[in-house]
Amino acid sequence: MFTSWIIEKNQPTNSSIALILKTPKKWNSNGWTAGQFISIQVNYGKSQITRNYSVIEADNDRIKICIKIIEGGQFSSWLRVAQLNEKVKISEAMGDFILPKKLPQKINFIAAGSGITPILSMILSLRYKQITPDSIQVIYANRSPSEAIYLQELKNLSAELGIKALLFFELDPLEKSQQGILTNKVCDQLVKASDHNTCWFVCGPNIIYNNLVRSFEHYNLDKNNLHTESFKTEPQKGFSGKFNFQDAGKNSILDVRENETILDAIIRSGENVNFQCKAGICGSCILKLEDGLLINYRGGIIQSGERFLSCQCGLDKTGYASITNNTRKVKSRNFWIRVAAMIAALLVIGINFSNNGELKMIGSYNIGHEDLKCEDCHRESDGTIRQQIQHNTKTFLGLHGSKKYLDIKFKAVTNEICESCHNRPNDLHPISRFKEIRFSKERETMGVHECKSCHGEHTGKRVANIKNDFCKSCHSNTIVKNDPIPVTHKYLFENKKWNTCMQCHDFHGNHKYVIPQKMRDTFSKEKVNDYLNGKTQLYSKKKFYNSTK
Repeated sequence: MFTSWIIEKNQPTNSSIALILKTPKKWNSNGWTAGQFISIQVNYGKSQITRNYSVIEADNDRIKICIKIIEGGQFSSWLRVAQLNEKVKISEAMGDFILPKKLPQKINFIAAGSGITPILSMILSLRYKQITPDSIQVIYANRSPSEAIYLQELKNLSAELGIKALLFFELDPLEKSQQGILTNKVCDQLVKASDHNTCWFVCGPNIIYNNLVRSFEHYNLDKNNLHTESFKTEPQKGFSGKFNFQDAGKNSILDVRENETILDAIIRSGENVNFQCKAGICGSCILKLEDGLLINYRGGIIQSGERFLSCQCGLDKTGYASITNNTRKVKSRNFWIRVAAMIAALLVIGINFSNNGELKMIGSYNIGHEDLKCEDCHRESDGTIRQQIQHNTKTFLGLHGSKKYLDIKFKAVTNEICESCHNRPNDLHPISRFKEIRFSKERETMGVHECKSCHGEHTGKRVANIKNDFCKSCHSNTIVKNDPIPVTHKYLFENKKWNTCMQCHDFHGNHKYVIPQKMRDTFSKEKVNDYLNGKTQLYSKKKFYNSTK
């Protein structure tokens, strides 16, 4: 969590409060994607409260959110009295309720109540990127116009971007708006009138989403085009009471306060339980309900025999339940597996260091590394081998608090070691960029945040572990304004000519050359492949920055 504070506070409506938070230094605004949310943690009275709210806008200075006030809600009670400069804790941006990289040509946004905030965020991002699909429709429902958050902003954006806005109000409908709510019949009419390729984004009560699902099934439409972000409101139906908590053979009777989660009750009691985010994302706090019923604050109930996220559930009106924490049993069983694995690892270490711990290269030098010694990259680890093995054994068996393993004899070759020679301020694709949240998929599938994922080690090549079409992973939605080349980038992207990118462009941007603008001046695919395989130079022998040893 990151420390932030309130720099502005206002009320868009009588039933909502907007906060502008200071962007923390290490919070990655570039990692936030329109539609995502953050967890906000505050202290109110004797309680620590964590809730999720959609981000409307964010940059390196400010983060904007808007929260619907719920009478009697813990977070709402704090929100009413919160002062400027009051500190809060916030998480990184999370969630997958975002526009796809390949923007659909027809979009229907449906929002109810405060569900307009992620929808508004997406529309603002379209304006910022100057991208407008062929057809955008916004269906916004609220109790009355006076309670509709950012209604005027929505009208202004609709006029500016040519968006068709359909407004539904139960009370006091405006001119050109409709009176009523998004019933099953209304949702069915909306789906029936839409193109079958329309992409839907829904943020509102589950009943609206369920109505749309039924209509999609009725008209045999692809439900993959239906995306939702359900409300994550404050718990309003959690009851006080007691529950039996079984942990490693020990039974304890714990108290639960009104609207308190099971996880918070366990933490307050001092009992042991695993948890991390407290936002229902990481899954660390899963427990098992042995008897009774629990309320799932995201909707529905938890019944006996089910496993549940303890950070998202509270007691029902019966005020009693029996809950088991069985994570310790798993650890106990895994203990002997760890012992066996450690013994095997020690045998392997003994084999690898039979040559007095000296390094022996496997494979060939990477291009440009021919004059290096092994120790230039493979550097000595801290401590002696005996100390390293002792530390790792205790870590592996859970015998001390550290969860960090030490490298044995030599440190692993990391980005930091690579950048100690190859750090360039002009790098077009620096490692730091790929650590942003928006590249999480590329990190998982391609390892783009690691130098060795592309260049490999001891392969005798310049680029060994990746195909020549890697640009598609990040640039499939790139728009080149005032495109200077006759065969446009748009044509190349649409026809998936990703293996042509390096015929013009130097990935890291360190070679001194003029980027070709005519097809006859580009580098051939054969030369590009030879360059990647380390057989030839390309672009230019002159560089802006030379590597240092």
